[in-house]
Amino acid sequence: ADQQPALSPDGQQIAWKATRQNSIVSDIYRAQADGSAIVQITDHTHNAEGPAWSPAGDRIAFAWQFDIFFNIFTMDPNGNNKIRLTNDEVSQYAPKWSPDGSLIAFDSPPPDLSEDRQEIFVAPSSGGEATRLTNNSFDDRSPAWSPDGARIAFESGRDGNLELYMMNSDGSGVVRLTNDPADDIDADWSPDGKCLAFASKRTGNFDLFILTLATGELRDLTLGNATSDRWPSWGP
Repeated sequence: ADQQPALSPDGQQIAWKATRQNSIVSDIYRAQADGSAIVQITDHTHNAEGPAWSPAGDRIAFAWQFDIFFNIFTMDPNGNNKIRLTNDEVSQYAPKWSPDGSLIAFDSPPPDLSEDRQEIFVAPSSGGEATRLTNNSFDDRSPAWSPDGARIAFESGRDGNLELYMMNSDGSGVVRLTNDPADDIDADWSPDGKCLAFASKRTGNFDLFILTLATGELRDLTLGNATSDRWPSWGP
C-alpha cells in the first residue's frame, strides 16, 4: 500500500507512507514527482505515517510509533536528524506545518482522556507546549492550514458524520463547509486559498472533489472510478 502523498513546496518531490517489504510496518518514502529515485527514509523498525513538508522543504514532519504511541517528529528529507516534537502517552497523527514554518498542527486525544476522540492542537515546530484549538465531544482531526496561515480546515464528526469545517488559526470562528450524509475528509488547500480539494464518499466510494469556498460549487475530479480515491495533495 502506498498512501498519504505529500508534494514538496516546489512540486519536485513526493513523500508518502508505504507498507512494503512484505511487512505490516509502515515507512516514509520519498521520490521525484515523476515517481523515479524512490528512497526509504525511515528505518523499518517503527511504524511511520502522515509525512508533511516544511514550507522551506528542508524538513518533514511525521507521526512515528517510536514507543507504544504515535507521537510527532520532524526529520531531514533524507531521514537524518530526527527530532521529537511531542512526548505524550496518547497517539497523535496528521502533522501539518503553518505557512511560516513556526507551528505544526496535529490531532491528538484530549489530555484528560475522558473521551476516546481526537482534537486539534498546535505546537511550536522547534518544540514546546502544545495549544488545544478544538474542544468537542466528537472527533476533530486532519488539520490543514490555509496558505495565508489565518485559517485551518479540518474534518469533524460533531454533526453525526464526518464533514469539513474551517476555523481561525486560534480555534475561533468555526464554520461548516460541507453538508452531506456521506463522509467528507482529507482536506487540502489550493495555493491561492480559494478552494479545497477533499475526498468524499457521496458517490458510493471515495472520490476527489474540489470545493470553491466563495460559491460552494463542487467539482468531482474522479467520478466513475470504481475504487476509492483519497489524500489529495495540491501542488504549487
